[in-house]
Amino acid sequence: MKIGIDIDNTITYTTEMIMSFAEVFGRQHGLNTVAEPGFYYLEEALGWDKKAADDFFDQFLPEIYKNIRPKELAAEVMQEL
Repeated sequence: MKIGIDIDNTITYTTEMIMSFAEVFGRQHGLNTVAEPGFYYLEEALGWDKKAADDFFDQFLPEIYKNIRPKELAAEVMQEL
């Protein structure tokens, strides 16, 4: 049996990690770092234009996934599957 598991925000704290790095990027570039709740995309949540969001992900996406933390008990639950 093969099981597919969604990683982003399912077994990891993806949004929290992205927003942490977005704060660094925003400060470096004079951009808003306070997110509007309820929005998924950085352009909407932070009011950034598409180029700023693309530049952010180009610069930080590898670091985000390198440093992302699993949610509590995620590994244990997957072992049970």
